[in-house]
Amino acid sequence: MSARGIERTGWQGEGPDRDRHIVSLAGKVATMSMVFYFGGVLFSFVYLRVQDVNGRWTRPDVRPSTTLAVVVLGATVLAGLGTLRLRGEHRRGELRSWRTVGRASQVLIFVAIVVRIAQLWTMPAQPDDAAYVAVLIGWSASLVAVSIAASYWLQTLAARAHRLAVDVGQDDAYRAARRRFEASASAFIVFWWVIVLVELVAFLLLQVVG
Repeated sequence: MSARGIERTGWQGEGPDRDRHIVSLAGKVATMSMVFYFGGVLFSFVYLRVQDVNGRWTRPDVRPSTTLAVVVLGATVLAGLGTLRLRGEHRRGELRSWRTVGRASQVLIFVAIVVRIAQLWTMPAQPDDAAYVAVLIGWSASLVAVSIAASYWLQTLAARAHRLAVDVGQDDAYRAARRRFEASASAFIVFWWVIVLVELVAFLLLQVVG
């Protein structure tokens, strides 16, 4: 099936502008849900640290690897920079770079996932050892789950971009497919940069402030 046939599937009966708005709205909902969710995690950090019930906020010997944390943050930021490059190119009408740059960003996201899991695995502490450890595990596990979902989203965008680049057309169906793709790609870029900011806040609070 051609790219136009694939992109038409499931979208018949909706105008191209409405399709684009639906995709854009879905991306905004996903992004705002992350803001609210990690806002709650941030509140738990602040609340538990300020309360420090029974002096069990943390222990001096409980600290995750700073080196691994830097690797996670670096991979996340580099993946974000890759998406910015893709944004510029698809605004110029170029789609072929999604296959290479998009996959490279996906690999970086995968590296961040694996290293974060390794960071938790090698930390000599249990969730009930201190409130800090519980917040760290909850925050990290949430970021792993979100990164896995984002990796899948990026994979679908790279595949769609490749099909649209190969099967170029001038009909209304192709133009509508391009608009839907661009709306989804823009939504992903905003979504991922929100995750980059979350990672930066997590690094500052969990590694620097502690």
